[in-house]
Amino acid sequence: MASKAFNYKDYIGLVGNELQKATLLGIESKREALKGKSYQKVLTELLTQIGKVNFRERAGLDEDVKMSRKLYVVIAIDEIIGTAISHNWGLCTKDGFTYVFNGKYWQVVNLEDFKTFLAGAAIQMGVPILEAKYHLFKDELSKQFLSAANLPTLEVGENTLINLANGTFEITKDKPYLREQRREDFIKYQLPFEFNPQAK
Repeated sequence: MASKAFNYKDYIGLVGNELQKATLLGIESKREALKGKSYQKVLTELLTQIGKVNFRERAGLDEDVKMSRKLYVVIAIDEIIGTAISHNWGLCTKDGFTYVFNGKYWQVVNLEDFKTFLAGAAIQMGVPILEAKYHLFKDELSKQFLSAANLPTLEVGENTLINLANGTFEITKDKPYLREQRREDFIKYQLPFEFNPQAK
């Protein structure tokens, strides 16, 4: 049996493809480092952290008592919020909009995307699939989240905050300085340039 001769063109093509993949991953990593993750990516990562929940135990129900939809909804939303908090992710509602903190700033989440995420999380927790996929159940999850995760109106501080690509520029009465981005600032934008102290 004759062995196939080594083909440098095929080898170079394979190496080129791998380099292209690595370059694209590097570009995506740099983009995330500067702009933060997309809300879709944050929700996908949050979904991986959701585990099974013993709804009966959480509700304090005996085995012979039927689980109501209301209990599934309330417990599922509490679990989602608790998981987000335990992983230091921001997830809230404000003025009728749902927001996700992507590590750099708060992004508005598309409502239908969010309902799909909530249903997926409920399924992972153990809500029966047909119940979780039902459109009214998704609506109830969304409404419960709006009720439970409302961000209170923040007091207006003395300092001015400007969210830049490499941090938050904070102007205080003493001095301006660059610091890390913080979810508690509830900044909903990021300017597409970095602070450069040497710039004139």
